[in-house]
Amino acid sequence: MLRRLTATLVLSTLTVACATQADLQQLRRDQRTMRSQLADTRASVESMQRDLAALRGTLDETRHSRRGGQEVNSRLDSLDARVAALEQGRTSTVSTDVGAAPTPAPSPAPGRAEVAASDLAREEAQTTPDEYRRALGFVRQNEYDRAVQLFREFLRANPSSPLVPNAHYWIGECYFVLGDYSQAILQFNEVRQQYPRSDRVPPALLKIGLAFLEMGNKREARLAFQKVVNDYPSSPEAAQAREKLRAIGA
Repeated sequence: MLRRLTATLVLSTLTVACATQADLQQLRRDQRTMRSQLADTRASVESMQRDLAALRGTLDETRHSRRGGQEVNSRLDSLDARVAALEQGRTSTVSTDVGAAPTPAPSPAPGRAEVAASDLAREEAQTTPDEYRRALGFVRQNEYDRAVQLFREFLRANPSSPLVPNAHYWIGECYFVLGDYSQAILQFNEVRQQYPRSDRVPPALLKIGLAFLEMGNKREARLAFQKVVNDYPSSPEAAQAREKLRAIGA
């Protein structure tokens, strides 16, 4: 009897051991399968992330190339209402915003005229801080990218200087000569919006019109030229604006 009980106990133990070993092997197979599936999923996610990054890069490039003209167009659409109001003898307010500008191109656009020497000479004749004068020197040397950098450093260090609107204007001039017309417009617009009493406003408005003209946007150019004529009729810029209006058939 004892022998039978002992044999039964041993057989039961072996059966349990075999079942446990089989379950363990199945569990290991399941783990390997899960690891493989997880690796495949991870690879798919990484591939999707790379594709998404590439897509974002493409979108960023597209936005960078198209943003300028569309952005400044929308920001100056209110010029139309302002000109109409002025023609009817009313007054209104033009509201526009400006954004940060990227670093300019390393060399002037082919065929672009340099900054007017007479205007530069008048600026250099004034008593100005050394860092501002160095920036003007780079403009004179046609090193417009370095001039933009120094003018921006001057703006950061001297936010309350009376030369702030002039610095924005010269940054706009540099961008204009470099052929980055959208950024030039934003800088010139900063002058007219933030410093409406500055003597740089009429030339800034004229340059906005010229920049739009270079971009092929005659409608916005016409509005800017008309604003110069309406708001500053006795200025030298008004005479130039009238010529441009005649040339584009306004």
